[in-house]
Amino acid sequence: MAAMRHHAMFKKRSRGALLMLLAVVSVSPDSVVVRFLVHKGISQWAMVAWKNIFAATFEGIYVVWEAGSVESILHGIRAGPLHVAAGMLMQAGLGMTFNLALVHTDPAAAILLSSLNPLWSAVLGYFLLGDKVAKQTVIALVVCILSVGVVCLPLIIGVEEATGEIGKDDASHVALSFLGNALAVSAGLFLAGLITISRHASFHCPSCNMSAAVALGSLCGGVGSLLLAEGRVLPGPSGFFGPAWQFWLPMIGAGLGEGIFFVTVSIVPALISGAEIGILSLLEVILGPLFVFLAFGLIPQMWTFVGGSILLLTLALHELSMLLSDSEAMEKPSNQKKIDRSAYENESNTSSTSATDVPFDHPA
Repeated sequence: MAAMRHHAMFKKRSRGALLMLLAVVSVSPDSVVVRFLVHKGISQWAMVAWKNIFAATFEGIYVVWEAGSVESILHGIRAGPLHVAAGMLMQAGLGMTFNLALVHTDPAAAILLSSLNPLWSAVLGYFLLGDKVAKQTVIALVVCILSVGVVCLPLIIGVEEATGEIGKDDASHVALSFLGNALAVSAGLFLAGLITISRHASFHCPSCNMSAAVALGSLCGGVGSLLLAEGRVLPGPSGFFGPAWQFWLPMIGAGLGEGIFFVTVSIVPALISGAEIGILSLLEVILGPLFVFLAFGLIPQMWTFVGGSILLLTLALHELSMLLSDSEAMEKPSNQKKIDRSAYENESNTSSTSATDVPFDHPA
């Protein structure tokens, strides 16, 4: 029975890791889309609005398909209204802050700082959910965060050198970078909060529909950005120049990628830990520059290859260590049964030997 339970846990964890990996791959081209749209002159609020609205559309389609009916969706929302409300807030903040961070700072810096979410997820899980984070997961977290720092080391060095003599333009650039960096850190916190809330819901109210919370949160972020854009959201008024299809196609593609990612984030917390979700999400640091190379022909720097190699090796070793731990846990019950059976047989043999060796005294 114990072996079957461990086998089921192993299958569940493997399914969660695979889903999260596919989600990261789907959202990694996002920096390419933002780079292209900003280059075409689009306003930040128009971009954030449409990306969130299209993401909410795809997320809503999934929610309806998965629930089967509107009544079922409402039942899932009523099952955990506080979880849904908190999830909506986290998702709305995440959808707005990360996209704005990509506009106001270097994409590498935005990805670096938002990728600190594994640390926030582990901390929130430890304090709010009572998680016991495995030692190998803690080590992997530290190494992965250091590898992300290696990837962005040229940016960090460049910023320090550029700010030695700050003129008017430099000061403006530094201010924008500080804003973008703060938004990226906030995005990581929002993502960690969403993961933690989803995991809490999976433990305390499994029937709560957190996917609906994600869709509603994206919709709120999109509507809020529409209001801030003051109506200038179409290709012409938003500042975008070029054919209309170059405006809508990247928007729809980015919305689909974000929808897949955010729906997955609302599902996988029931399958794997928040720290593991964060570790797998760090793959975007490698995939982002790769997609930029494929789209614009920009060759990643040597530091990207070095940090990426460390990151991928760490992920592989972490997954292997967790696999071995699961295998040992599955074998332990059967080995324990063998030990218990041997102990029982030895005890039985000892008892029988003692019974035959004791002399029988006849009365005189």
